[in-house]
Amino acid sequence: MNLKSIVILVACVLAFIFLRMKHEKDDWPIKNHRSNIHSAVAFGDSLTRGEGSQVGRAYPDYLSKMFGLRFVNLGKNGDTSASAKERLPAVLALTPDIVIITLGGNDLLRKTSRQKTVANLQFIFRALQKEGAMVAYAAIDPPFVDDDWVAAIKDTCRDEGVIYISAIMQGIWLNSSLMVDRIHPNSKGYKMIAERVYRQLEKTMKSGK
Repeated sequence: MNLKSIVILVACVLAFIFLRMKHEKDDWPIKNHRSNIHSAVAFGDSLTRGEGSQVGRAYPDYLSKMFGLRFVNLGKNGDTSASAKERLPAVLALTPDIVIITLGGNDLLRKTSRQKTVANLQFIFRALQKEGAMVAYAAIDPPFVDDDWVAAIKDTCRDEGVIYISAIMQGIWLNSSLMVDRIHPNSKGYKMIAERVYRQLEKTMKSGK
């Protein structure tokens, strides 16, 4: 092997390592980072709304108790990333310090392309950040989704400075003691989701990034 080939090989290996480290890195600067929040919105689909839970036991209800402030629940059954874009004015009108988003599950069910879903999420992230909100994305990672889908959304969160809360339903999917159907948790399952979201938000808010 000549010197030119060795240089090319080394460059390829280093590029691969860099990309892998970037993909696996879970800690990046957050846009509009705040150490304290005074107003909060949970925005998204039926998992935000709390479908399947008892009244007052959706995950935003539990978060309200954990943080000691009201998380306005703007979840809507069947919401997609596209339909959520149309509802953004209702979120922006509240001028929240933080917005937690759960979207993408219905895009998958409706076979929306990954590229379109990512573009819609990027639009939503930027619109909220433009008005000063710190944005968090809560990933549900359903068992029927491929790794490329998860990676594409995570990469978008990294690029846009959005908090990425991974696998909020890990151990809940397909667990009959925590689910009311194939998609929606029960009140106990939503409490677990809230605890995971709370831990990540607390960690990020204390990090100073």
